[in-house]
Amino acid sequence: MSESRSYNNFLALPLLLMPAVASLAAVLSAGWLAIDDAYITFRYAENLAHGLGFVYNPGERVLGTTTPLYCLWLACGNLAGIPTLPLALVTGILGAAASSYLLWRIGRDGGLGRAGYAAGLLLAFFPRFWISAVSGMETTLAAGLALLSLWLDYRKRPALTGLTLAALILTRPDAASLAAAILLVRLVLDRKAALVEVLVLALFLLPWLTFGWSYFGSPIPHSIEAKRLIHPFPWHLVLSKELKWFISEPGLILLSGLWFAGAGWIVARRRELLALVLWPILFLAGLAAAQAGPFFWYRAPLIPAYLFVAGLGLEVLAGLLPGRWSGRLRAALVALLLGLLLAPVPTALSEGLATLVAKERVYQEMADRIRQFGRPGDKVFVGDVGVLGYRLQDYYLLDSSGINSPEVYRIRLEDRERLLQKDASSRFDWWGTPEWSRQVIETYQPRWIASDLSYLHLKELLAEPGFQKEYRLDRTWSVPPAQYGLLVRRQEPESAPSP
Repeated sequence: MSESRSYNNFLALPLLLMPAVASLAAVLSAGWLAIDDAYITFRYAENLAHGLGFVYNPGERVLGTTTPLYCLWLACGNLAGIPTLPLALVTGILGAAASSYLLWRIGRDGGLGRAGYAAGLLLAFFPRFWISAVSGMETTLAAGLALLSLWLDYRKRPALTGLTLAALILTRPDAASLAAAILLVRLVLDRKAALVEVLVLALFLLPWLTFGWSYFGSPIPHSIEAKRLIHPFPWHLVLSKELKWFISEPGLILLSGLWFAGAGWIVARRRELLALVLWPILFLAGLAAAQAGPFFWYRAPLIPAYLFVAGLGLEVLAGLLPGRWSGRLRAALVALLLGLLLAPVPTALSEGLATLVAKERVYQEMADRIRQFGRPGDKVFVGDVGVLGYRLQDYYLLDSSGINSPEVYRIRLEDRERLLQKDASSRFDWWGTPEWSRQVIETYQPRWIASDLSYLHLKELLAEPGFQKEYRLDRTWSVPPAQYGLLVRRQEPESAPSP
């Protein structure tokens, strides 16, 4: 092995190892950190692997997961004997490690090795990315696929770029913004390559589109519309919340300043890298247009590209100084950024993540109690469906968000329309009226209701004498600032409707 290759391998080691070490440290410190939404995909994957179909509740064909490719990956793992949760954890960590490494490779292949390495190093030490890696979500896998698409496009491999973009879109639908950015730039610089990318992209999306139309009635995840209904935001509020994140801490303020310097340099000198600048703009515009509530994992796939452009900005700034001062400024800025990014970690691990884990444990205890006193097939009406749905796979879950329960979505949509007729200012009301929750309960007569008591209007319903005759509060849990309750039906209805 040549000395140069040995040196390159040595440089790559921290980029590959640090995300894995940091992610595992977060798990050991705070516990399993899987986001509630991840468990929805887990249930789909295990139902598919067990021959029940691509469904959440057997017999109901609704696409409630936004990541069909990741779901298929987990299902294949199950068929091979690999449990879902460990496979999701390993996939997330490998996606994070690959993202750090690919940042360096993009920079090195473009003659910008120092900028790429600085970006990879910052990503490897970026706490929010560690959390994404162990969240059970597909976000770091999507980040790796996004960077792979950018790298292949830069290396002028249009067929492979189209294939990777298809995989990315099937992993996260909002990643279509990156495909748009790459194709726009390629259309200007090399129309032939753009045509190849579009054709390959369409070719590899076609099987899913065909299956989605025939199986679900649409290849577009139903969860997108359901989330817009339950988490409505005005577009300007979505945009402002997303933009504020980039200046929410000293480290992010410095990175954002460097990003503008790097973006300016790309526009002026390296048009082949313009997709890196266009992607955040298109991505944030898409989130605002969707008017869906902002969650931190939405922006996770964007973080590596954001750091790469910031790394270029660091090089631009360092280049303003001569000789040794340039290297000293570069090293000082990287050290400062690492310090600013890592400073909040101890508090976050001891407080913020502990609260997240505590909430998930409440739902696990609820599921254990339902399994202890219930029986398979019981209907369970839930506030947050993820953990409970995964733990109660042989129960019928009524998802209050309507993501996996189309009838609940219809009931909530009608409730919202009635609310808007009475008061147009309620356009961005998250909760609706107690009527929708009451209607779901009367229609399905679930044996169990499990939720934060602020959800489903349970506090109002529990004050009603008629409801008290039907349900009793079995047990409560307190995880400040919320209180959770498990309700059980006092007696079985004479003829409960079938799902």
